[in-house]
Amino acid sequence: MKSFAVVFPGQGSQSVGMLESFMSNKIVAQTFEEANEALGYDLKKIVLTGPDTELNKTEITQPAILTASVAAWRALMAAAGGDQPKACAGHSLGEYTALVAAEAISFADAVRLVRLRGQAMQEAVPAGTGAMMAVLGLDDDAVVGGCADVSKEGDAVWSANFNTPGQVVISGSKDAVARAGEYFAEKGARRCVALPVSVPSHCPMMQPAADKLAAALADIELCDASIPVYANVLARPVVAQGEIIDCLVKQLVGSVRWVETVQNMKADGIEALIEVGPGKVLTGLNRKIDKTLVTGNIASDEELAKVLESLNAWLIWLPSRHYPGPVMAGRDGQLQLTVWPEGRQPGKPGHVMAHEALSCTVQRLCADAGLLWFKADCRRRADTSTQSTFSWSNTGLIHEF
Repeated sequence: MKSFAVVFPGQGSQSVGMLESFMSNKIVAQTFEEANEALGYDLKKIVLTGPDTELNKTEITQPAILTASVAAWRALMAAAGGDQPKACAGHSLGEYTALVAAEAISFADAVRLVRLRGQAMQEAVPAGTGAMMAVLGLDDDAVVGGCADVSKEGDAVWSANFNTPGQVVISGSKDAVARAGEYFAEKGARRCVALPVSVPSHCPMMQPAADKLAAALADIELCDASIPVYANVLARPVVAQGEIIDCLVKQLVGSVRWVETVQNMKADGIEALIEVGPGKVLTGLNRKIDKTLVTGNIASDEELAKVLESLNAWLIWLPSRHYPGPVMAGRDGQLQLTVWPEGRQPGKPGHVMAHEALSCTVQRLCADAGLLWFKADCRRRADTSTQSTFSWSNTGLIHEF
């Protein structure tokens, strides 16, 4: 199995009916029952039937997303046959789910804690005084500098989420965010999109909420993480209890450094990033950050099976000058590649790779995996392409990735 990490979504991934098709999984259903007991109300009913106005209340949204993500995580672990992720992370609220997965905090404590977190965030600023906006098409330094340029004493804006290269979310007072949008449009931003949020997250305006969170954390039993958790504010793994608590408090007033988090995971040997929980927001972000990572998301039994299949497959990268892109090949099966002469592939640049070089690539993979090498066949086709076929073991799934 590939070296993989799991990542958990944050607020904004919720929708009425999320995980509905997953509820037939006993592990998922039981997790929602545990949440109902911890919270003292029927969270599962709100998640499945709504209405939207109720689910989108921050103090309900946060427990709902955490519960859905923990449920999907437990289903993954039950099906993975003992295979564990090398690390985990979560985007904003998702960091709490990551800590549950890493056994640093109990699920019951976490679901109550994020309810309090949601309430504290809502109470930190008067309604209608804060705002957030996604700035697209500018680099990070330009956004950070622009926020400083338009900020005033008591009327400021900050960089909140570094989501992908060229996508930064800003947060602050309503007027300052509006000024920033005009400023960035003049500086060449592709788009500036106001976000439909009720609180300005991840900026110093959340300090009252951070203070309440710190007090609540003092009354909760946390322990060292069993697997590394990449903290939003550091973009590196943390394990120690004290550092975990410190990062959670700072996260409310600091930036989510998601691009660096994904890049550091890749540098630390992670080959696959699996989003566990409702929606596909992080999967989209992760692909934009690093296309060489295997990605997937789990919010249903079907998606769970697909992810486990991909984690157990080979991702074979052939240089782009030889073959257009990577292919995913089952560890048992047949791989067939069509290689076109230079300049002849319809609609694409030319790609050339000798059959012998392809043979060496696939044969080396088989040898490294301890698989028996069976056959390599090559034939020319009437359209001047070369079709190379490689077979090993019995049969398996092949598809372009």
